[in-house]
Amino acid sequence: MREKILALMREIHSNLELRRFYLPEPYRPPGYNKNPQPYDRLLILLSGIKNEPMNLHGKLTRVRLEKGDFYLIRKAIWEYTALDTAHEFFCIIPHDGYLRLVWYPIRKPQSGHDPWPENVWFHTKGVSESLLHAFEILKSPEASENPETAAECAKLIVTLSILEAEKGELAENKARQTFERLRHFVEYNFTSPITREDAARHFGLTPAYVSQLFRRYLNRSFVDYLSACRFDLAKRMLLETDIPIKNLYAECGFENEIHFIRRFREVNGLSPGRFRLRHTSRSS
Repeated sequence: MREKILALMREIHSNLELRRFYLPEPYRPPGYNKNPQPYDRLLILLSGIKNEPMNLHGKLTRVRLEKGDFYLIRKAIWEYTALDTAHEFFCIIPHDGYLRLVWYPIRKPQSGHDPWPENVWFHTKGVSESLLHAFEILKSPEASENPETAAECAKLIVTLSILEAEKGELAENKARQTFERLRHFVEYNFTSPITREDAARHFGLTPAYVSQLFRRYLNRSFVDYLSACRFDLAKRMLLETDIPIKNLYAECGFENEIHFIRRFREVNGLSPGRFRLRHTSRSS
């Protein structure tokens, strides 16, 4: 996997002309239930055509992406990931202490995300401060308004990612790799009524081992991490949408409205309604 990923990144760095850059704004249409991810994602189109919905200048637009186009989905912003055309794209994601590098070859169009398309991925040993800084520059107005600056910054991110990948894989053992798969499972499915037992069954593990991995690498339980993902989404929806609380709790994965309100108050010190009102008033 590592050699394939490195070969692709070297090809991007040496031979791919980066063309148009997009920085989508926050947007969530009614009924859209795909979870926003807690990480920045730089996506580069390598071949084909990708018709990607993006919120640009306050309007949801279906953008026709071609080879060399690239875009940055900032953390906690919904990503639509249109798969209805044949194309391939490369994704660079700085996680907590390492990079996730993924190649998606979409061989044939599909209408939804189930099943998720096959991909080739690799995790590095670490992520440099320089690379994180380059991501911050790519989010700036200067990069958004200047295509040359955006392209130079993206090429720098690719270069620094190559250096990280050349150092080798994540230094820890198979247990760490298993934990990362479990964490991704939670982050992509927390709005569904999943349990620790569901995660264990999905990966052929015991529930006790799942708990052990979360304690080892996050110093928190599986349930605590699952709840944190749900509360983070609930707070974003309270601040960024006008969805009524009686409808919001289910979209975040909570079992009923009373349980959601009680737990939200315990965690945040305010009821969901007061949380929304206080922060809306401050913004005004």
